[in-house]
Amino acid sequence: MVIRERELNWLKEWKNKDVIKIITGVRRSGKSTIMFQYKNWLQENGVTDKQIIYLNFENMDTIELHESTELHKYIKEKTKEDLDYYLLFDEIQIVNKWEVAINSLNLDKKIDIVITGSNAKLLSSELATYLAGRYVSIVVYPFSLRESRIKDSTLILQDYMTFGGFPGVVGVENNHSKSTFLNDLLDSVLLKDVMLRNKINNSHLLRALASFIFQNSGSMFSIRKIANTIKSELGINSKEETVSIYIEYLKEAYLIYELERYDLKGRRVFSRNNKFYGVDPGLRTSLTSGGNKDYGHILENLVFLELLRRGYKLYTGEIEGYEIDFICEKNEEIIYIQVSLSLMDERTRERELRSLEMIEDNYPKIILSLDTLDFSKSGIKNINAERFLNGEIDL
Repeated sequence: MVIRERELNWLKEWKNKDVIKIITGVRRSGKSTIMFQYKNWLQENGVTDKQIIYLNFENMDTIELHESTELHKYIKEKTKEDLDYYLLFDEIQIVNKWEVAINSLNLDKKIDIVITGSNAKLLSSELATYLAGRYVSIVVYPFSLRESRIKDSTLILQDYMTFGGFPGVVGVENNHSKSTFLNDLLDSVLLKDVMLRNKINNSHLLRALASFIFQNSGSMFSIRKIANTIKSELGINSKEETVSIYIEYLKEAYLIYELERYDLKGRRVFSRNNKFYGVDPGLRTSLTSGGNKDYGHILENLVFLELLRRGYKLYTGEIEGYEIDFICEKNEEIIYIQVSLSLMDERTRERELRSLEMIEDNYPKIILSLDTLDFSKSGIKNINAERFLNGEIDL
């Protein structure tokens, strides 16, 4: 079993703090496993079985607890003794008005609560207001390259760029089995976490939209361009308003992420034409039937996800018509990053360097590429992208 150190350390840090711990992320990314790893850690550190109450609300055994009043009553019966109790609830969004029960249970100082969910609506503005100041959250992603190699030491980068890092595919030797898992997972997320949850029935438009975004990850485009492209290439009519709403649904299911553009010259955030990235390259392969192996876009997408794992707040930058792939902010520090498959071609090298050279401040500037040669120049560092993704290099 791969120990999810980032998430487990986060749970340890917030243990017995008077806040609700919320673990979110795409379906099958490992949230339940993290719960069990935390449960094991609690037991290893003196917490008894009686003090731990684990419930998975996707399990039919919990169906009678799918109303907040019934859940609240059940937990109150289980926590009568003068002990510290740890509530571990999987897929809490299945419970009707779950936030009411959780908020009430959290008032009991002897109860410590961790919940998971596969939808960003757990953190919607309405719920954030309801639970204001009483929760902390962390997003779980599929395995990083480093975590995948812990489970499969023979894994090569190209395979990771094709099948991704979902725990269900890492370590599986048969490519057909990997593809089957990914196809089934994609169907499950689109159906359960998008269509059924949001009561929509245009599956053709939804899949076409997801496919477009995954294939064009890292590119800037408008809602109008997406709608027009889907219509012209696939013959699927769609209003811009519908496309915009569906994009929000895909974001809520953690299938895609949106990155705002920042004008480095004007010091402002653009309101249009943002970038989008997919949650995992394996789903990209499913959506494109294995074709369109644009490894440049895939590498940029992987760097984006790794930067999120490392806790950076991200923008994509623009300066006088030149693009900066990532502006990374953390602890009041800034790093500028370009991503390129290779800098061996002189024109590519000069283009990537030029974008960073135009930035006048003294924050670190980095180009991540798969080159083994070092093309660092004029204070701009060239770092091997595979070593960065493998956790061997800090920025």
